Amino acid sequence: MFARHATLRRVIAAALLLAVGGCAQWRLPRIDPSGERIFLPQQASAPAAPQVNPNLPLLGNVDAAPVLSAPTPLAASPSGLNTGLGCIDNCPVANWLNDEIHSGCDWLHGDSPTVSPPGMPVTAARPVRERLVMTPQRVLAPVGSEVILKAGVCGKDQYLYTNRRIEWMLGREGVGQLVTIGERGEMDFMRLPWQRPDKVDNFFAVGYTSPFHTCINRGTADTTDDVQVRPGDAWITVSSASEGTSFVTAYAPESADWETRRDTAVIYWIDAQWQMPPSANVQLGQPHTLTTVITRQSDGAPVEGYLVRYEVTDGSRAALGYDAGQTSEVRTDSQGRASVEVTPTDDGAGSSQVTITVVRPARSGEMASPRLEVGQGQATITWSPTGSPGATAPPATFPPSLPPTQPPTTNPPGGGTRPPDPFEPPTPPAAGRPELDVRIERKSLAPVRVNEKVAFVVTVVNNGDAPARDIVLYDRFDRGLQHDQDPTGRKEIKYLGMPDIGAGESDQVTLEFGVTAVGQQCHAVTVEAVGAEDGFARACIQVEPPAAPPQAELTIPVDGELQRDVGQEYNFRARVVNNSQVAAVNVEVEMQLDPTLEPLEAEVGYTRTGGGFRWVIPRLEPNQSKPFGLRCRCIAPSDSSGVKVYVRAANSPEYAEASTVEILPRTSIDPAPPAPGPTAPPTGLGAVLYSPTNPTQVSSRGSLNVAVTNHSATPMTNVEFRLVFPQQIRPQLTAQQTQLPFRTVGNTLEFQPITELRAGETVRVIVPFDPVAQGNAQVIIEARSNESPAGVSVSETISILSR
Repeated sequence: MFARHATLRRVIAAALLLAVGGCAQWRLPRIDPSGERIFLPQQASAPAAPQVNPNLPLLGNVDAAPVLSAPTPLAASPSGLNTGLGCIDNCPVANWLNDEIHSGCDWLHGDSPTVSPPGMPVTAARPVRERLVMTPQRVLAPVGSEVILKAGVCGKDQYLYTNRRIEWMLGREGVGQLVTIGERGEMDFMRLPWQRPDKVDNFFAVGYTSPFHTCINRGTADTTDDVQVRPGDAWITVSSASEGTSFVTAYAPESADWETRRDTAVIYWIDAQWQMPPSANVQLGQPHTLTTVITRQSDGAPVEGYLVRYEVTDGSRAALGYDAGQTSEVRTDSQGRASVEVTPTDDGAGSSQVTITVVRPARSGEMASPRLEVGQGQATITWSPTGSPGATAPPATFPPSLPPTQPPTTNPPGGGTRPPDPFEPPTPPAAGRPELDVRIERKSLAPVRVNEKVAFVVTVVNNGDAPARDIVLYDRFDRGLQHDQDPTGRKEIKYLGMPDIGAGESDQVTLEFGVTAVGQQCHAVTVEAVGAEDGFARACIQVEPPAAPPQAELTIPVDGELQRDVGQEYNFRARVVNNSQVAAVNVEVEMQLDPTLEPLEAEVGYTRTGGGFRWVIPRLEPNQSKPFGLRCRCIAPSDSSGVKVYVRAANSPEYAEASTVEILPRTSIDPAPPAPGPTAPPTGLGAVLYSPTNPTQVSSRGSLNVAVTNHSATPMTNVEFRLVFPQQIRPQLTAQQTQLPFRTVGNTLEFQPITELRAGETVRVIVPFDPVAQGNAQVIIEARSNESPAGVSVSETISILSR
């Protein structure tokens, strides 16, 4: 209801003005005689020039800094109310009386021809009807402060237009947010309701150039920080709570010239405060150390990496630092301290004045920023007989906030409407030449194995006194290393992504390699830059073989009677246990009996071998076990007879255990039961041949277990054996897989004769093989010795399936 009445009142007021003032100034569009358009463009409003008015109210300081470094407590107006934005009561008087009135923006841009971009056709300069001007364009501000930016539309007659729409945009790639949009327009009854300034969000706002003078006093009683807004100015404030860069663009949508209707300002936010060393009185000939401490303004934490430049500026002959020069730049350490030693060149009395400059180094990356000098101070060192001994003086405490970022300026001649000059962060001129220092460090000191990744951090330091530009990094590496950027295998990469490095600064790049071979592997880095000698560094690593897969740990505890008589039964029990956290695969259990024991019954699932039994367990899980039992009859006396058990797996070494029993002669006088038919115990030379991978498939690696045993009671000499393979199987045994020398003759493996095989001793060999054709393949082992010239022959039939 109230908004509707306010709108009605504005419409009535506009009608009264038309009735009183006439309508000569409200003309319809005229026909354009040039033929370029139908109607001539109509200006939204007339340019505003400063008016000589002796009754003009108090106006603000034209050249106040855009940021407030140390605000004073809020002061109250005489009426008891706070004088906020828009007040003009406490602003100083502008000295405009009796001065010549100049145009509002003729100082901002000179008349110059339009320059086309490279590669574009050069066009003739065209007159610019109007352009948007923005001030300041580069600002250095402490975090947490509020920066005031102003913009206006300047006409061809060099006056600023009022009531022009200005759109403010803050780049989202930076930091900060828009805070306050200037000139709400409550006092301008000629403005239409939909032309009210509006802050859409923290990154976009719409404002209008002011039709009257306004003083922004920042809510303080100090008039030196007031900012004057003149007719034709639109303003906005920007703030940021974190360090970084803000890009603010002002855009005048009603201007026809696309190239001049926008302008951009850059704000560099600094989160730092410093304490500079005080002056000192030192004894004659003694050095003195100056220390500057830099901390964060937000939380007081030390700032590492800032530069502090010490410079002897009074022409004295004092020397700074280890280089004993007149200028020394020191980087702050992890405690935020940068120290330099000032040494007199003689033992006489005198003084030296040292200028201290705090510099934030240039930053590269997506939000790059230039090298910025953010603060400056001076310290005077006096050498006299009454001075104190040379020592490190504690830094003097300075105000915690940054100093004003825009130096005071004077008004344009004649009192025009010129805003303050924009702040330009100084950049020292390049001098001397760069000097490159290259360092290589591994990101991790853990052992490197084949098929793993290894990362190196390459640091390039510029120790010279000029920036290093157009940097190119080459890395050449050994055959055992590979890099994703080297698909052709040239073992060399070229890196062009390193930015320019200022004097005393550094930059890093991480290079990651794949490791393909064991042993020492090296790579060499060469860095080139314009005007500098090449930097070089080399680093090596020792590559270990790939880690062996985890092994299962198998044990086989056994149990049996200790003493039996001939004719009695002997019960033997064993249990295979997996004591590891890894499953055992293809577990094989083999029992070998002495000739004095006759087997009667064995655990189900066995396969008979030459001298005993064999079982195969496909998989034995961690901490699981499986029992095996054997029942025998004692057939002959023996002081030490028994059973030997062997257990092995594909991922576990062989483990053996044995149980012995003493067999006594028959002592009973009772008639013995009729003895069964004679059973000849195994004697002489024995051979065992079996495959745990039977049946197998074509092109699937299999294995064959071979055992040759001396079952006699005496040693055997010159024991030799061979394996004969059919055409469907190709043996793949290598010298590294067995300790028995052998040779390959066609498809037969012939082992070198064993000089002596002791009684009961067994020789074992595991022979890997590759099935190459489908069908049943018979493998034969033939063994003989001097004591058993007839020898023994055992065969194993392996079933080979298709894929």
